[in-house]
Parts: sequence; C-alpha cells; structure tokens
Amino acid sequence: DLGKAPRLAPQVRPCPRKAGRPPWRMDAQIAVTDSPAEAERETVLRGLIAFNTERAGPLEMRPLAVILRDPGTGHPLGGLIGGAWLIAGPLGGLIIRKPGAALYCELVAAIISALLGSSFGLTVIWSGLYQGVGAELVFLLFAYRRFDLPVALLSGLASGVVMAVMENIIYNPEWTMDYKLVYVLCGAVSGLVLAGLGAWALTRGLVATGVLDSVAAGRDARRAASRRRPA
Repeated sequence: DLGKAPRLAPQVRPCPRKAGRPPWRMDAQIAVTDSPAEAERETVLRGLIAFNTERAGPLEMRPLAVILRDPGTGHPLGGLIGGAWLIAGPLGGLIIRKPGAALYCELVAAIISALLGSSFGLTVIWSGLYQGVGAELVFLLFAYRRFDLPVALLSGLASGVVMAVMENIIYNPEWTMDYKLVYVLCGAVSGLVLAGLGAWALTRGLVATGVLDSVAAGRDARRAASRRRPA
C-alpha cells in the first residue's frame, strides 16, 4: 500500500568544492525527498512547462470524449465501446474451437482485470461470466462446427446483447424502457463490430503468422489450404 509506506527523510548531500573554485562561489546541495514543498514543486514544474512551451508551443490539452446523447434530454447513452471488453470470448472460441472455450477465455480475462485492480472490483468477474455465456451460446448453437465470419459476428452480437441486458437489470433499473432499449442496441452494435468482427480479423491475422499452427484454428486453416491446393 503506497499510501501507508514510510515517508523518506530528505537526504541532503553537499557537493564537494572543486580545487581552484573562487571562494565567492556557493556550493550547491542535492536533496532527495518524496514530499517536496509546494514552492519546490512549482520551481521544478515552471522550468519544465517553459521548456515544453518554447519547443512545442502553449500547452492546450483538453480531454476528448465521444458521447451518444438523447437529442431531447441531453442524457448520455453508453454501450458503443462495451464490445472492447467482450472480445476475449469470441476470440477464444474462434481459436480453441472446443466447448466452453469462449466462456473460459472471457472469464479468465475478467479475473485478470480484477487482479489488475479494475475499478469495478470483483464484480467484473460476474460480468465476465454472463458475457462469456452470451458468446458461448452461439458456438453451441452451431454445434462447434462453424467458426466463420457470420458465427464470429453472432457471437460478438450475443455477448453485447447479454452485457447490455444484464447491466440494465443491475446498474440501470431506474432508466425508462426507451433508454434501456437504446442501450441494448448500442451494446449489440458494439459487440458485433468490436468483439465479433475484431475477433475474426485478429484470428485471421494470427493464423497467417503461423503462431496458431498448434491449435485448432491453425490446423483447420492448414487443412483448408491443402484442399484448395491443386493436386
């Protein structure tokens, strides 16, 4: 816990006087501390800001956000970026191609996110569970025999819909039905594009490099290539 770590006492080391230095020259001191005074911080930052301004111009950084808003009320509607958190499920299903792979990969990704200090805490594991179920159901629907683009898109779509529906139930119960429907639509589009199409494109790219030759996706790709090769 960094907040409870012992504070460093300032370490001051005088610079040795060099031979021949005029007696009116002042010796400098180097102080190392983790709790500088405000005046000391301003002194350091002032120099850095002046240096950057001279070479890059005035610093005018502003946060950039892309927000979907209701034109009537101005309320924000999220969900369009949620697919980025869903890609592990479709990707695992497309690469491993075994029952439970999509659910397993999405759940592992959620556990790692929790261990890395997700702002959602351990609840992110529960999210990974139902998101993985959404992706897994599509592969189950096709009896784990098809792993093409339509199946990848449907897997991402289903995961996005499940994500949005569950979040409406858990986090957005006070929303009106029209808001909830728009949120589900946003989650579906995001899941289809970011998770479904993204996982399919990533799988194709990895297969082309040969790093997946030892797993199902690579073996299937080699068999397909051999069938297309003329005798």
